[in-house]
Amino acid sequence: MMHHKISDPVSQKRDLKKNQSSGFTIVELLIATAVFSMVLLLCATAVVQVGRMFYKGTIINNVQNTSRAVVDDISGAIQFGGKDSTIIETQRNVSFTGPSSTMTLPIHAVCLVDVRYSYFLQNDTGVPNSDFKLPHVLWKDRIGSGDPCIARDVTTANPGGTSGQELLGDSMRLSKFKITKPTTGSIWKLDFVIAYGATNDVFTDGTFTACTASQLGGQFCAVSAINTYVAKRL
Repeated sequence: MMHHKISDPVSQKRDLKKNQSSGFTIVELLIATAVFSMVLLLCATAVVQVGRMFYKGTIINNVQNTSRAVVDDISGAIQFGGKDSTIIETQRNVSFTGPSSTMTLPIHAVCLVDVRYSYFLQNDTGVPNSDFKLPHVLWKDRIGSGDPCIARDVTTANPGGTSGQELLGDSMRLSKFKITKPTTGSIWKLDFVIAYGATNDVFTDGTFTACTASQLGGQFCAVSAINTYVAKRL
């Protein structure tokens, strides 16, 4: 004799619910995808920010090292230039063909005994606020005894033959260059501002003394200002 098992309706309903609850619904998948996307977005933002900070730190380090090297170079010229060191400052105007037009640029020179520094100030009066790059910005060379202190033409590729050298790096700008000889005593004052930035857009204004925020391109900008004093040794 065969016996048929009669299914309990309650058990059937429980088994049905169990089968229906297995797997994910579309809503659950959408929620999981949204959460995963947010996590990926946060991770990507963090990576970009770290990259900006690393690039910014590298640029700042390069600009500061260059600033210190320039100050050390000029300090040496002052310290060992002799007891009666003199400072001569001159300026000449040169014609330079920029990206869109030909302009007249003022080129300065500071001579300390036989050492000459020819330079172009990016924020000088009358200089257009445009993204043009000169072959040189701060050129150092030597002049013979009794020769006039005439600025080298830093708008040319070779302003002083093989006897000189460029003191700034690529995309660096000179915002301030000031050497003050004391009226009494032997303490000289040096005041420099060197900026890095291939485009004007990374600076807050035309003085090139402050960078914009990193979100606006400030990670490609750095400014180093040095104000120090030098005592003569000879």
